[in-house]
Amino acid sequence: MATENQNAGVREAVQPRIVVGIDGSPTSLDALEWAVREARLRKATLEVTHVTFVPHDVLELETLAEFSQRERSIIDTALAKAKAMGPDVRIISRVADPPAAKALVDISKDADLLVVGSRGLGLFKEFTLGSVSHDCSRQARCPLVIIGSRTSGREPVAPPA
Repeated sequence: MATENQNAGVREAVQPRIVVGIDGSPTSLDALEWAVREARLRKATLEVTHVTFVPHDVLELETLAEFSQRERSIIDTALAKAKAMGPDVRIISRVADPPAAKALVDISKDADLLVVGSRGLGLFKEFTLGSVSHDCSRQARCPLVIIGSRTSGREPVAPPA
C-alpha cells in the first residue's frame, strides 16, 4: 500500500516496502522467491535482509575470514537470485546483527510486509516453525507472511569449498 508524504503541502508517493529475511536455508530461499513475485505485483522495494549468526558448526571454521565469506555468500546468492527473478524490482540488501527476530521486526516496523521462511538453520528441525518465524509471528508490527518448505532435500546456501 503506497502512502503519501504530506510535509509542507507536498504530496509525494512513497514506494511500498517488502522485507524478506534470508539465512541460506531452503525455506528462506522459498520466501525470497515469493517476496520477489510479490514485490513485482506491488511495485515495491524489496529489502533482502540477512541477520548474521554463528552456525552450530562454528568450531569447525578455521578463521574469521572464512566465517565472513560464508555470511557474504548467503547474501550474494540471495541478491543474484532476486535480481534474476525481478530485474525490474528495486532491491536493497541489508545485513543486521542478531538476534534475528528482533532485527527483522525492527527493520520491518514501517514496511508493508515482512516475509520469512517457516524453518531456518536452527538445531531443532522437528518443530513446525523455527524460533525466528515464531517470534516474528508474535512481534511483527506489519503484516507477516511465513513461507513453508515446498522442496524437501534442498541444501542450504554455502560458500564454494
